[in-house]
Amino acid sequence: MAITRGTVRSAGQAFTPDEMKAYNDMIRKWTSKVRLRIKSSSARFANGGSGKYVKALTPSIGSGTKMDYGIIDRVNIKFERHGVFVHKGVGRGYVMRSGNVIRVAYTPATPATKRRKPVDWFNAIIENNLPELANSVATFNADAVINEKRMFIR
Repeated sequence: MAITRGTVRSAGQAFTPDEMKAYNDMIRKWTSKVRLRIKSSSARFANGGSGKYVKALTPSIGSGTKMDYGIIDRVNIKFERHGVFVHKGVGRGYVMRSGNVIRVAYTPATPATKRRKPVDWFNAIIENNLPELANSVATFNADAVINEKRMFIR
């Protein structure tokens, strides 16, 4: 990838500085929207969940982007580690084996012991919003190729 006269050139694609700003803004807007949806998805644990860790999950959710050559190429969503345990339904005597959550604690389960279940609070949101990002990125890149090659429909 070579930077020449204010444009980024890569495999026949060129972004002007204005196009790079629009592209980066589009990615940041998508990231912010998805982060808010994930936060609202995790908010259901604040009242119904037990323990300080589950209640602290929603405030811990954040997002960020990384860029190379002035264009965002990575998006990350950050949250506390226990969010993965909630997602899989495991922890403190419960493990996942063959796709099922089973109790492996040495103490027997009492009637007061809650059965843990996986809660898909994260992956479903990403899967539902990923096609929108893919279409936007494809459109930006297609427009850049057409602009670089100066293609016209006549």
